[in-house]
Amino acid sequence: TGVAGGDPLGDGALTDGAGLAARTKTDTAMLLFRAGDAAPKAVPLGLVARLEDLPRDRIELSAGQPVTQYRGRLMPLVPFSGVIDPAAERHSVLVFTDGEGGAERCIGLVVDEIIDVVEDQLNIELSGEQPGLLGTAVIAGRATDVIDIGYWLTQAAQDWFRAPERARGT
Repeated sequence: TGVAGGDPLGDGALTDGAGLAARTKTDTAMLLFRAGDAAPKAVPLGLVARLEDLPRDRIELSAGQPVTQYRGRLMPLVPFSGVIDPAAERHSVLVFTDGEGGAERCIGLVVDEIIDVVEDQLNIELSGEQPGLLGTAVIAGRATDVIDIGYWLTQAAQDWFRAPERARGT
């Protein structure tokens, strides 16, 4: 299962911004991280397929965009802050997938630091005015920006939410 694979949170809510914003009364496992600034960011853990710690030398460029060779395929990398720090020895990457086996697609969201995994209510109190953010919620006692994963997925693959047959042009 991946990001487009139905109901990763297991509660019948949609996985787009509207579905996440509507959740209030139940606890959700969330991955907390930092990227771009000191403010903590969060994404529901059920949407993240894997966490990777990539050495700098594993990041390459293809058509001017960062990629890495990952599980026998090229995986596009999207830096949350807009750029990948060339001085950093290692990079934390949140891997999102869609599909299974040979048809699996992956993208990596490059972040500055993975902080923790917590269970808390996901109740977005302030709506996001910035592309890539759904809004702000109090998570683990701190104001935390909740990311709009749909936005980040389409930064790497504009056809991410299309059916695989249509995305390949068949």
